[in-house]
Amino acid sequence: DAGRRVVVVTHDAAGGEARYVPADASDRDSLARALGVARDAWGEVHGVIHAAGVLADAPLGQRTPEQALAVRAAKVRGAEHLAAVTEGEDLDFFCLTSSLSGWLGVPGQADYGAANAALDAFAATYARGRTRVLSIAWGPWREVGMVRDERYQRRFRAMGLRPLAPISGGEALLAALATPEGANLAVLDLDPGREAALRAAFRRPSGRGTIPEEVRPS
Repeated sequence: DAGRRVVVVTHDAAGGEARYVPADASDRDSLARALGVARDAWGEVHGVIHAAGVLADAPLGQRTPEQALAVRAAKVRGAEHLAAVTEGEDLDFFCLTSSLSGWLGVPGQADYGAANAALDAFAATYARGRTRVLSIAWGPWREVGMVRDERYQRRFRAMGLRPLAPISGGEALLAALATPEGANLAVLDLDPGREAALRAAFRRPSGRGTIPEEVRPS
């Protein structure tokens, strides 16, 4: 679609080469075929960014088991399959795209939050030689991404989370990949008036218990 074409054209204009290859992150064979296309085009694979996701917001009582499984499969099975199909590759990094919903909780996103928490745990326990393994818990983005719709943007601003500009998110991604330590990082833009409350929410006894290392966008 037009969005994908813009990404590819922009990447090419910056001096790189991009190729869009459809694949199902929850299907190992599908990922293996896509990886084969990349290897045929460019040879060795040097890094992985797992950014697949399915959003199916609904109150828990209105959610079907199939919806919950689809949300989990895109995140968790996708990470497991990517680890398997790149086994033996000398990767510089293996980066998982997580979400603050796994730390703070967002209404209607119980299964999405659980899937992202599982990604964080995967990154903390997955050892891969010299490869930098990390999971980045992203705050909301504006203009792009699954929560670019204004109804989501209003919800996050009310929580004290200011949506990231794409350029700031890109800079933060590069900074996170260059950070030598920490399997769990957070990238977010906090409303200064709500920052103390949000930091306290990370440390609630009912929550995950430890705030991830933080990368602030410039």
